Amino acid sequence: MKKGMIKKRYGIIIILSALFVSILFLSAGCATTQTAELKEDFYSSIQKIGNENDNIYQFTLPNGIKVYVFQQPKDEVDEQSTNFYKSVEVSYIFKNVPLCMHNLPAGTQNALTSYLVAMPGKKYDTDKISALLNMGYLLNFDLDINDDYIEYYVEGSSTHLSSYLTDIAADMFSKTIATNINYQAWMKDFSKIANSYKYDLQYYSKRLALTNAFYNTFYGASLDTSDSYLKISYNSLSKLYSRLIQPKNLTIIVRGGKMSPSVIADILWEKFSFMKNRKTDIDNLTFTEVDRTKLSKKNLETYSSSDSKRSLISCFFPGPLNTSKDYAPFNIACDVLNNKLFINVRIKNNLVYDIYSYVASLNQSWGYIFLQTNNPENSMKIVKQTIKDLITNGITEFDLESFNNSLFTDYYLYSSYGKGKYYLFHDVVSLLNEQIDSYYANFLKTYKNVTIAEVNEVIKKYFDYFYWGFIAPDANTIKNTDKSLFFLHP
Repeated sequence: MKKGMIKKRYGIIIILSALFVSILFLSAGCATTQTAELKEDFYSSIQKIGNENDNIYQFTLPNGIKVYVFQQPKDEVDEQSTNFYKSVEVSYIFKNVPLCMHNLPAGTQNALTSYLVAMPGKKYDTDKISALLNMGYLLNFDLDINDDYIEYYVEGSSTHLSSYLTDIAADMFSKTIATNINYQAWMKDFSKIANSYKYDLQYYSKRLALTNAFYNTFYGASLDTSDSYLKISYNSLSKLYSRLIQPKNLTIIVRGGKMSPSVIADILWEKFSFMKNRKTDIDNLTFTEVDRTKLSKKNLETYSSSDSKRSLISCFFPGPLNTSKDYAPFNIACDVLNNKLFINVRIKNNLVYDIYSYVASLNQSWGYIFLQTNNPENSMKIVKQTIKDLITNGITEFDLESFNNSLFTDYYLYSSYGKGKYYLFHDVVSLLNEQIDSYYANFLKTYKNVTIAEVNEVIKKYFDYFYWGFIAPDANTIKNTDKSLFFLHP
């Protein structure tokens, strides 16, 4: 499974925000420390999951926080896995971001994610965290922002599991949203970052395509702009905090050597029992597959840049939910499309420098196409014909066999051990809210059982709405290619 399509790291914004907040001499409240003990019958709820060679455990704390303990084997071939046998990484993943962002200004999730780090807490601030990193008490502290979730992760010695690796997160998640901050001034830092997106032209071509693809979907609020940040206020930040920072949205992964799940449960409950679920205004909102009748009827966004020596073209088309029976066939369909595009556009006609397709795996999956070319008009004609042929004729036994051979080879070479196995497990946990053990343990079987008929049915069902982001060196190139960028049923 691939991670979300526009995941971002916000270290720079955290530094800017911390500086701004420190100037205001503000501090946020923190919940008082409390001693909490689990009942004796809780420990029987700890379950071993995964395959027979895995040492992975799961349990749910009494307040609803889901926990996974990934015991790293001692003898692994890659350095990262060997290091994690000696140390511990704790990932704190808040899911359901698209639902929690309902009717809030785009970028509010990025501001809140940074706020929880930058705003001084009762015990920790950015200066203290930096000092712990410099002194070696922490090996890593970072965050990721994904369209579906936000994640904080802390790495250090196992001796610090009951202190820094959990105390910092507990301090962050118990903060309150301050009322005495000039949010409009603070948001100017974020606005400047949003203005810089176009400097990475390939990334910006994705953003252009998503402008229309995400319109009127649950992901509409993930496309932050310089203007959207200026709409963020105390009220919007406070509302997102109330919706998102709750036990029911939090999943914790503890990755390390041979660790006792029971001991970890005791530590985590002591640190996070203060977190309580609350009623919010979105409790009756359910994440559903995109309503195709409400999708945007505009399918093209363009940008001319003299810095671009070639045309960069990105495309997104909506697929099924990742819990749908159509999800595995959709992955296969996009992999077959990837191979055919490479053969037809690159090998046979030598029209592109780069071309590929894959599934951007979010709760709502999206097919993705990217090409880099000096001849966009003719390249797009072949892309269009390739997709039309797949819709009309479907895939072949050879296509399906090639996919399975590639998948099994990649799995056994990369995802059946070491860091590759953990990445697969992490992606499954972070992107699914249900069926986690089943999907992870039966990863290969799920794809092996897919039939040609199922793939062809999915192609006819989902290869329909295509949204394009087109960056070219000049306006004439865009004008000459415009008619080749198809939309509905090419």
